[in-house]
Amino acid sequence: MVFEKILKGVRGSGVEPMMISIARTMASFGCEIANDLREKGSVEIYFDREENKVGFKSTNSRITGFALSKEEKGSGMRISSKTLCQSVPVGQYLATKEDDMWVIKVPEIAKKNE
Repeated sequence: MVFEKILKGVRGSGVEPMMISIARTMASFGCEIANDLREKGSVEIYFDREENKVGFKSTNSRITGFALSKEEKGSGMRISSKTLCQSVPVGQYLATKEDDMWVIKVPEIAKKNE
């Protein structure tokens, strides 16, 4: 009998250093991105609907920002955002630094509910 390995998915701890993973209930950040974002304690999320981009920016504000998970420097981190997870397709995205935020390009961003 020959066994075949089956991979179901990737957990937050398995995110590559320069990747952001969007799941059904949370976003996970690779350690390089996490180290930069955790600097101020919270992260703000921005949508560019015309370019299908999502930006993540470090902030001190607990009002406009999402609290970061308490993990050691050098490890990844997670945030829970229902709006983000319902607006962006599940997947892993390569992030680039644009000005003062980390940006991912996604296939689409769901329209706002008005």
